[in-house]
Amino acid sequence: MKYKNFLITEQENTMDNIDDMWHQKQLEEEQQIAQIKERNLFEWQAIQDAIYYSKRLKIAEKNIK
Repeated sequence: MKYKNFLITEQENTMDNIDDMWHQKQLEEEQQIAQIKERNLFEWQAIQDAIYYSKRLKIAEKNIK
């Protein structure tokens, strides 16, 4: 009986460890996704700014000529 209880306790501990590891991996993935989204948003904004200022430069060059 003691051995059975020991095995049950060990199995519960193992399942808890697996759950903890899975939860940690989920948190890490969520953080990575958030970082990628932030980086992509920053890059997208930089591209939009470049397009905007490129158009402004072309207009300014036309007005100078």
